Amino acid sequence: MPIESLAELVAAGRDGGPSPRGQYSTRVIAGAARNRIELLRDSGAPVAVLEGKWLHTVAITFSASERWIAAAGFAGGVMVWDAATGTVLAHFPEMQADGGGAERLPLAFARGDGLLVCGGRQLAFVDTTTWTVAATLPQPAAAIGAGQDPVRVSVFEPVDGCFHRWTINLKSFEIEGADRLRDTRVYRGLFGKDRAAS
Repeated sequence: MPIESLAELVAAGRDGGPSPRGQYSTRVIAGAARNRIELLRDSGAPVAVLEGKWLHTVAITFSASERWIAAAGFAGGVMVWDAATGTVLAHFPEMQADGGGAERLPLAFARGDGLLVCGGRQLAFVDTTTWTVAATLPQPAAAIGAGQDPVRVSVFEPVDGCFHRWTINLKSFEIEGADRLRDTRVYRGLFGKDRAAS
């Protein structure tokens, strides 16, 4: 995953957006005490509405197949629902944002949509066949990058105004190359570009 995309990765999924194939979109509607996410078909017809209290922000992500949509921020947790019917499939109220000032709780589907990776104060890996937490890892994450590699994701942890990047193996649920990546930092460069520094 190119480092230059970190800013977009951190912001990805917030305030809604189109699904990978463009069949659905989301709309976030803010309120004084409660907020809601509306799932819309490309025709604009609503499919489902989720309403509740948010943390300080919200993350929204579609599975690559567009079967599922996951949202973070409701009562401090993560909710997953069926994109076609609007049925709630799972709710994980125990998942918490990172608490590092930005209050992010990033989400990404990975491993051929077989796994939902949830960030925040720690990493949680949800098996999408049973909608149960398969594993957790005490690694904070403010952003998650699920690229072409089906068994690895990159997670980014904010540390002293920079980001540390970690590679997570999705088979063993362990950090790979921790010593090498521990010294890799990403900082805000000139003209708004992210640059890598060791």
